Amino acid sequence: MARTLRIVERDGIYHVTSRGNDGRLIFLDDVDRERFISLLEKVAWRYDWLVLGYCLMSNHIHLLVKVPHDGLSEGMQELLSGYACWWNQRHGHTGHLFRNRFYSKQVRGEVQLLTTACYIDLNPVEASLKTSPEQWRWSSYGAHVGLEHPHPLLAAAEFWALIGPTPEKARRSYRRLVTSRLKPVSDADLSGPNLAADQG
Repeated sequence: MARTLRIVERDGIYHVTSRGNDGRLIFLDDVDRERFISLLEKVAWRYDWLVLGYCLMSNHIHLLVKVPHDGLSEGMQELLSGYACWWNQRHGHTGHLFRNRFYSKQVRGEVQLLTTACYIDLNPVEASLKTSPEQWRWSSYGAHVGLEHPHPLLAAAEFWALIGPTPEKARRSYRRLVTSRLKPVSDADLSGPNLAADQG
């Protein structure tokens, strides 16, 4: 059966995810994650993407990107295939690292934008890897709320402009929103990371 044609709207914002093939880990250490971020920065520059958010988990990734022109599929193919070739060479593997096709969903309106950004930044907490989003180094949350300087690939100013009249107000309101979505921490949550939950 032929694949459905992926329609990309000019200046559309998309939530993009991709998972390891058969659930395999795609990041084994911080060197892997640094390489992925570096490749993402190059691809974003080449295709004029605005990366509004991201989270690198162990077996999957989340991106929130604004695509000024067509190029979402081309950019993702370049990103995932480039990283997979490097990863296979570094770790002595062969074959597919990622599932055959990435998932994307267009984000429309401020409410859906905020919901999606929160979902991405809270992924490590939902997976029980951390108890608060600022503890996870490999996401956009710290920059979104002003706890750290944004990585050069992150279009933080554009993100803040979409959700508040000033960067300061945007950061405050977004932090309140994320905090309101945190679940109460139990003793079980503090006993250690639930690696089996790293599937969400």
